[in-house]
Amino acid sequence: MRKIGVALWVLIATIAVSSCSKKESNTQSACCTTAYLSSLIIPYDTTGITDVFSADIVIDSSLSANRGSVVYYAALRTLGDSAQVTVNGKRLVGSDGLLNGSDSYEQDTTGMEFKVSWILKGRADIAYANFEPFPYSTILIPDTVSDSFNNIYYFYDANTPNSDISMLEIALPVSDDSLTTFRYYAANNGGNIAIPKEVIQLFSKKHVRLSLSAFSSNTLVAATGKYLFIKRYTQTKYVWVK
Repeated sequence: MRKIGVALWVLIATIAVSSCSKKESNTQSACCTTAYLSSLIIPYDTTGITDVFSADIVIDSSLSANRGSVVYYAALRTLGDSAQVTVNGKRLVGSDGLLNGSDSYEQDTTGMEFKVSWILKGRADIAYANFEPFPYSTILIPDTVSDSFNNIYYFYDANTPNSDISMLEIALPVSDDSLTTFRYYAANNGGNIAIPKEVIQLFSKKHVRLSLSAFSSNTLVAATGKYLFIKRYTQTKYVWVK
């Protein structure tokens, strides 16, 4: 089920972050060095789904437009002692049914066309190679946003190709070990996300990490269950709320 225009308040108590300096001027300056940490996000109805596999390309625009990482997740309902998940030859690690791993990514050399080959062995034996292009977003994240006007992002096939759902995320460091996060979703067939004025004003004269993600999904029905495969492309950057 798609969640359209819904804001979620998330407190992540296990992530170490550095606080941003408060400023009274509208001039943006270097503030935060906290790296973006990807997490498994499933903006789809998982009714009847046995396991979920996700690959997220993360491009940090604060550092370089073409360099980043690809983060892999496998969310298994029951892990089992013998279950193993590999993706593109890399074995994922973790516990409690959530496995993960990562690789470096270069947009200008790796491109958006590379396949993601999943293999699950042990509790069930499945293999799935996703050759479809990653979803993509050509929407540029600005250096600053205003707390006085509507900040609206429009999502169409033209600027979010190969995707079906988009997400905007605002994350603000509130202490040395927590983040306050708002998430909004929109469909890509003419959908849009307007950040509520009362929300953006909470961040006035502060740096926040703004992220845009585009998602696509495929399913595989096998004798052992129904499996959901997600591809996600994330752009992220610190912006100044003026």
